[in-house]
Amino acid sequence: MADAATLGRVTATTSYSSATFKLHATTTVNGAITGTALVLSNSNAKQFFYIRNTGTMQINSYTMTVTGSASGSSFTYRRCNANVAFTAADTCASGTPTTFTLSSNVATLTIPAGTNFHIHISPNKTTTPTINISVARSQVAAGTTTNS
Repeated sequence: MADAATLGRVTATTSYSSATFKLHATTTVNGAITGTALVLSNSNAKQFFYIRNTGTMQINSYTMTVTGSASGSSFTYRRCNANVAFTAADTCASGTPTTFTLSSNVATLTIPAGTNFHIHISPNKTTTPTINISVARSQVAAGTTTNS
């Protein structure tokens, strides 16, 4: 039997943490998660909404399904830079608007945690746009492991 003076001691520390990914559409910059689709006004005019990342992980792309109440509805999309709002239909508070498209309902846009994008949607006819946002784990930036 060894005495205490000859035993080795391990002093490694292990800690765990978790992260969340939360992305949602809202009509206001500080809008809360509702758990339902965002429904805009019945109009053929340009309308605005925000995509907010209220989680703790960066999102690299997201799925946005937009449907209209009128048959044959289609939409064009523009956005300002991160955390910059539109001040008028085609004017951002700083920088210039960027047109973007959806490829199979997927928008490729890096959205860091705590960031929002102001979106300008233009329908091709009078319709009520309904916006559904979802994020799969594969669309979120990979986590990291740190050993100490």
